[in-house]
Amino acid sequence: MAYSSRRDSVQPDKGSAAPALSAHGVAQRFGRHLVLRDATFDVLWGTATGLLGANGAGKTTLLRILAGSLSPTRGSISVGGACLDGNPDALRMSTALLAGESYLYDALTATENLRFAVRMTGGDASDSQIAEALDNVGLAYARDRRVRHFSSGMRKRLALARVVAMEPPVLLLDEPYASLDEDATCLVDQVVDRWRAGGRAVVMATHRRERAERVCDHCLYLVDGVALPEYPQSERDGPSRMMEVAP
Repeated sequence: MAYSSRRDSVQPDKGSAAPALSAHGVAQRFGRHLVLRDATFDVLWGTATGLLGANGAGKTTLLRILAGSLSPTRGSISVGGACLDGNPDALRMSTALLAGESYLYDALTATENLRFAVRMTGGDASDSQIAEALDNVGLAYARDRRVRHFSSGMRKRLALARVVAMEPPVLLLDEPYASLDEDATCLVDQVVDRWRAGGRAVVMATHRRERAERVCDHCLYLVDGVALPEYPQSERDGPSRMMEVAP
């Protein structure tokens, strides 16, 4: 396991047998509702894993736990073999989440948003690096425009540039294709390919099953709070059942 001087995060180590990301027995309970019951899986360096499931299956909840923004009711998370239980700051420094909420600042320009995001991770980015990141998502023309004037599609492109600029070892994508045209959809695929080629790792939650199965190395299916390697035929249609537990 190696650590980057640029940011206090776990970095890919090709000489290590430890997975990029491991979840063991992860459960999440909200009141009497058990959203996740036993999510257990490994994500290897240099791979992309699709996370599929019906509405309400717990995909977003699981990604928030992996990103360190939500503490699980029970279970453990490791990155590069390092157990990060009870250390959400270390988990956040080793992952970055592209979520439904863009986490962009409307009063800042596109350039300022990217620079701020990178600095928040303890890094720095030159003007040319910021310009390249914006150009890669087709926003070079809007680099000095305040985000409050962006369309939903432009905001999604900028949010993608934001997490990419942070250069996390493990990239977490929550419905990355939503609100994107076909060109921007291809940009997401290119980011996934880049992370795999660089020996890093991706976990992508999406409703677009066919695309996930084409872009990712393999998929996990959340059914009744458990991560399965195959999706049961009986669960292919309809929303996920909400589990209730005794108080």
